[in-house]
Amino acid sequence: MNRGYALPLVLLLALVAGMTVAAMLGRQSAQALMVNRLIERYHAHHAERGVRELADGWIKSITAQTLAEAVDTEPRHALHVRLDDDRTLDLYISQAQHTALSRFDGLPARDAADARRILRAARRLGVTLETRQAGPVAIAVADASRDTLRAVALSVLDDEDRADSLADALIRERERRPVTQGSVASVANTLGIESDARAGLVRLLTSSPVLFAVRAEIHAPEGDAAYEGLATLSGAAGSAGSPVSRDSSFLSWRKADQDDNSE
Repeated sequence: MNRGYALPLVLLLALVAGMTVAAMLGRQSAQALMVNRLIERYHAHHAERGVRELADGWIKSITAQTLAEAVDTEPRHALHVRLDDDRTLDLYISQAQHTALSRFDGLPARDAADARRILRAARRLGVTLETRQAGPVAIAVADASRDTLRAVALSVLDDEDRADSLADALIRERERRPVTQGSVASVANTLGIESDARAGLVRLLTSSPVLFAVRAEIHAPEGDAAYEGLATLSGAAGSAGSPVSRDSSFLSWRKADQDDNSE
C-alpha cells in the first residue's frame, strides 16, 4: 500500500475506534445514572411506605372520639419518634371533615346525591366553599364555616331564609357549649323544621368527625421530607376515595411537594 494512503487510513481507523469507545462510555454512564436513579426511587418509595405505615399504626391505636376531642382544624403536634441516631419523625394531625365533599367515587348513591346538592346550594347562595377530595359526605358541625352550614341547610330546606336562620342558630349553639348529635336535631326542632328535614340535617351534620389530615415530617442530616394524607377512622365505608393500600386508614397519601397520590 502506498504510504501516502496509509496514514489517513490509520487516522480514520483511530477516529472510528475513539468514537466507538466514547459511545460505549456514554452509554455505560447513562445506564449507571439510570440504575442509580432506580435505586434512589426504590429507597424513597420504601421510606415513604415505612412512614405511612408508622403513622397508620399510630392512628389505629386512637379512637375517633379521642381524636375529635383533642384536635381541631389547626394541625396539632401528636407524636415525636426517633427513627435512628440521625433521623426523627414528627406527626401533626387536624380535623378535616369541616369542609364539603367534591369528589363522589365510592359513595353510596344517596350520599353522592347529598354531596351534589350541597355544592349546588353553595352556587345558589353565591359562595365558594372549601372542599375536600375524600371522606364521608357528613360535615363536622363544630368547625364548619357559616357558608358551609348555610349550604347544607339550603340543600335540605330549599329556603334561603330558613337556611340562614339554622346556620346562625347552630353557630350560637356551638359557641355556648360542645355540640352533640342531639344539638342539631334540637336546634332544628326549635326553629320548627319538619321531622323529615331534621333527619336529613342530622345525617349531613355530624358532631363526631372521623376524617383527619395527617402530616408526617422527617428530619435528617441529608435534608427534611414531609408527607400528607387524609385518614378515616372506623373504616372507609360510606366515604369517597379508596384506601391507598389494603387495610390502610389513609384515603390519600403524597409527598408534600407533589400533587399526585403515591402508594
